[in-house]
Amino acid sequence: MQKKSNFEKTLLLLLAFVALGVSGYLIYLTTGFSATLVQKEVVPRKEMGEVPLADVQSATQLLEQVFNWTSPIKNNKPVPLNKSILVILKGDSLVDIYVPQPPLRPPLTNDFLVKNNIPHIMSPNVGDLDPDADGFTNLEEFNKNTDPKDPAKHPPFTDHLYLKQRLSDDYIIKLNNSLDPYQVILLAPRGSALIQPPLPKPFGFPDPITRQINERFVAKSFQKKEIPDPAVGTKDVSELVVVDKATNAEFTLVKGVEKNLADYYAVFELWQKEVTTTKVKKGGTFPVMGVTYRLLEVEETQAVIAELKADGSDGPKLVIKGR
Repeated sequence: MQKKSNFEKTLLLLLAFVALGVSGYLIYLTTGFSATLVQKEVVPRKEMGEVPLADVQSATQLLEQVFNWTSPIKNNKPVPLNKSILVILKGDSLVDIYVPQPPLRPPLTNDFLVKNNIPHIMSPNVGDLDPDADGFTNLEEFNKNTDPKDPAKHPPFTDHLYLKQRLSDDYIIKLNNSLDPYQVILLAPRGSALIQPPLPKPFGFPDPITRQINERFVAKSFQKKEIPDPAVGTKDVSELVVVDKATNAEFTLVKGVEKNLADYYAVFELWQKEVTTTKVKKGGTFPVMGVTYRLLEVEETQAVIAELKADGSDGPKLVIKGR
């Protein structure tokens, strides 16, 4: 215990000698500090001489001048200096959609994209999108100049109407002879009628189920006709003029030549969010999204319809083709 106390006294004594030595050294350094300072001579400032009044007046006038900053013009469009411009990288080219050329999503114009604030313009198929969910794409609305963001403003629904197929109920008749009485036969369905002059005279064919005769036709007039035929000398082409009371249409039966008075139907498909099918007889009417149309003509590849007006007359004709 005595040894430990002597060791601590010795250590404290050594630290005291070290502290005295450092203090003495610092005092020595301060005694020579003033000698390290160098006093430099100050050179008097030269006089400026005569003031250049012309330069002063020119600078003053420049400061008083009011500058009207205008935006630079790029492609006939002012470029704002305090706003960023949407520039899109398309392939290897930069496209500014606020100028006409080049178009970002042709055939859509940049003006159409900007004015209507079309969403998802970064998508390559933006023309196929339907932001207002009215069943018409941006491209269809662009082509018809309608509002792609307003579901109440869109192209006509007939733009989505297509002819799927034409159907027919065959009704084939033929003038079988040129003698009195004139025989008209029904080939499909089967039947026969004899027409006894004088004309005009109604005639018809038995119903295949009830066997009752429906006098649908009127034999209006008959003309005996023959033409030269190298094979037999002459050929009988006598004509019977007939009126169809069902359609009020007049037609001519030529001896031996079949005449198909089929009832034709059009099968339409309306592609509007979902596909709906409608079968319409020629001359009949049908609705398309609340608007009534009449089927005027139907062929293998197209049909002709017209909007039915309030007075029952037909509006402008529309051609409906297959999809």
